[in-house]
Amino acid sequence: MEMFWLTNSIIFLGLLFGSYTDFKKREVPDILNYSLICVGVFLGILNSLFIWSLWPVIWSLIGLGCGYLFGAAMFYTGQWGGGDAKMLMAIGALQGVNIISFMSGEIPLFFTTVLTILFVGSIYGVFYMFWIIFVNWKIFKKNYFSRLAELRRFRMYVLICIIGLFLGSFFIQDLFIRSMFWLLLSLLFLGMHVIIAVKIVEKFCMTKEIPLSKATEGDWVVDDIFIDGKRICGPKDLGLTLESLEILKKHKVKFLKIKEGVPFIPGFFLGFICVLIVGNWLNLLF
Repeated sequence: MEMFWLTNSIIFLGLLFGSYTDFKKREVPDILNYSLICVGVFLGILNSLFIWSLWPVIWSLIGLGCGYLFGAAMFYTGQWGGGDAKMLMAIGALQGVNIISFMSGEIPLFFTTVLTILFVGSIYGVFYMFWIIFVNWKIFKKNYFSRLAELRRFRMYVLICIIGLFLGSFFIQDLFIRSMFWLLLSLLFLGMHVIIAVKIVEKFCMTKEIPLSKATEGDWVVDDIFIDGKRICGPKDLGLTLESLEILKKHKVKFLKIKEGVPFIPGFFLGFICVLIVGNWLNLLF
């Protein structure tokens, strides 16, 4: 029990500091993530020595591996930055994954933490997008309605299809199924406008030009940059690399246009607080 509160207190403090740096600088220091990973494995070793068993350090390493697999999947699909993925690895190393309990039917707390972070983080992301729209309302309003005008014909076709499906739904006898069908049609209509809104926010409200001196590894570059006919970096990359930064500095590039991502570590923090309050709710469900 003491180890439980020790490891989760360390995670709490790490996420608190990471949330601050993510909000302020849009990055999580590697030294923070790597330190948390090392502390997690070190505590696993200490616990193994204390009870004279290899299992605690093995569970820590399994947690680290699970965090890497999920974090890498989110990173390489462009959903998270590298700092977010490394933080999940640190949480895995600290919480560990007790494979013996898992095989006996008990779901490890780390899996519950990941699902909670995804759920709470999604809600946080929606509210963050509304905040960005509020702060940049004039820019958003101008470009959003301009985009809607460009898609007028497409939106009309979608609306006609939705109305046709809505009228056709009255042939469905089961009231519950009909209601679910109406809900699906509503989500389809709203989803189209949400996608447009997200694209406008990304393109016009979350891009800025910064001096190259302030660019950091992992920043997402908006436009392709060519030097002597060779492409150095661009939007298809998974962020700036140290190598591309050195090349840009060598050729005295002064400014970069980058896209700011959502600072997601605060979403981690909120999700983790929910886990501390509610506990391992997956075990309660299953």
